[in-house]
Amino acid sequence: MNGLQTYYTLTSRDTYRRDRMSERTGDFWTPNLESLKALILERDALCVECGEPYRAQLAWSRYCRRCQIVLLNAELSAEQRNAAAVEAERQGRELSRRRAWLNLYNAKVCTFANLKPRPKEVPALAEVKRTVEAWSRGENEPFLTLAGEPGTAKSHLAEAALRVVFERGEAARFEVVSDLLTRLRDAIAEDGNQDKLLGQMIDTPWLVLDDLGRHTNSPWVKDRIYTLINARYRRKRRTILTTNLSEQQLADLLDQPLSDRVFDTGSGVVRVCVLVGKSYRTGVIA
Repeated sequence: MNGLQTYYTLTSRDTYRRDRMSERTGDFWTPNLESLKALILERDALCVECGEPYRAQLAWSRYCRRCQIVLLNAELSAEQRNAAAVEAERQGRELSRRRAWLNLYNAKVCTFANLKPRPKEVPALAEVKRTVEAWSRGENEPFLTLAGEPGTAKSHLAEAALRVVFERGEAARFEVVSDLLTRLRDAIAEDGNQDKLLGQMIDTPWLVLDDLGRHTNSPWVKDRIYTLINARYRRKRRTILTTNLSEQQLADLLDQPLSDRVFDTGSGVVRVCVLVGKSYRTGVIA
């Protein structure tokens, strides 16, 4: 015979395991019809596990039917435990990856539950809160603009919404606009390629862009911000924008086309909420 030859190793689970071995060794067993007939003859035997007599149907059988089932279930349970451990490790890595991507490292964790409006502001803030909660569930318009004076809980609400999305198991990202611009500049300095980072911001399913307008300005800044916001606007990606600027102030800073998208309430893509009142940080009306 040439090449590889198939032979069978007899196992304690009453099965064949088919292996391939090189003919060069010459010390393997090649079954034939007569030897196989001898192997399937029934015989009386004692189970090596429980010691009970049983009727063996195969010559190499060592376990009664009951013990075979017990041993097989034990093997399956071990396999299931191993599979569960592998899956738990995978989920742990995925959770760590999503947490790092979330980009929230505040000392104070902002949630909907720990937002405490002042008595006079309860009705207005409660309405905005319901709007943001609906956005976090994937309801209403994909773009949500939170505008208002500093300290009026815009960032708190945006972070709370992203935490709901994160706990649901989806990828979400919180970006302060000025920090994002710094990283884009760093990417250019390192390898001249900012497109990868910008592409990640465009493609992430849920994104908060915080403090739009509180950054240095230049033609490059205008281009990068417009590219990001316009791409997400056109693709209807779930996005929260927070800003201290009015529509006209944003147009003066970053040009009218961008302001039109941020405050666009006529297309069904953007919902605008304006928050008013004293600063939660200082207690002063800006």
